[in-house]
Amino acid sequence: RISRHFVGLPAAQVPQGIDSALKSVVSALVFERALVALFSRDQSTFQITRRYAVASFDPVLAIDEPTPVSRMPWLAAQMLARTVVVVSSPDELPPEALHEREALFRQNVAWVAYYPLDVGGTVLGAVGFLGRHQWKPDHGEGLLVLSQLFASGLDRKRADDELRQTHRLTELVGEVSRRFIDLPPPE
Repeated sequence: RISRHFVGLPAAQVPQGIDSALKSVVSALVFERALVALFSRDQSTFQITRRYAVASFDPVLAIDEPTPVSRMPWLAAQMLARTVVVVSSPDELPPEALHEREALFRQNVAWVAYYPLDVGGTVLGAVGFLGRHQWKPDHGEGLLVLSQLFASGLDRKRADDELRQTHRLTELVGEVSRRFIDLPPPE
């Protein structure tokens, strides 16, 4: 159902479509939270752009706040390497995932599943699902498909935004050119 809705969504409505999909997935699969984080173009920062939670919680990171990847270096490295990360306990994280482990303990999260948002070999960010109840591995394939849908939609939106920006620039250059042409000759 989500894929049919998402594929036909106009680029400008992709963020709202992601919000709706996150809510549907969290509710249907009895997760506690879900989020989408996007990397900056140079991949030195990321920001949480969408988030859904069934109950209020004290987030580690604010929405739309650029955050250095050094805040979550291990997870960022996994996502940039296009590696799906699923752990059933913060204790399963490797020793180098110190920041990530501390964040999970601080939020009382038992398991996480993060999927890279990969478009043609370029990682735009990640979609993550978090919970306190036991992770069910049979959810993995569906969440992978959802991450691919999100990546495609976000790439479409980014391309649409860039095209719109180029169009505005072209119009501005045309307007400036007309003004110069309409200037009276110097006396």
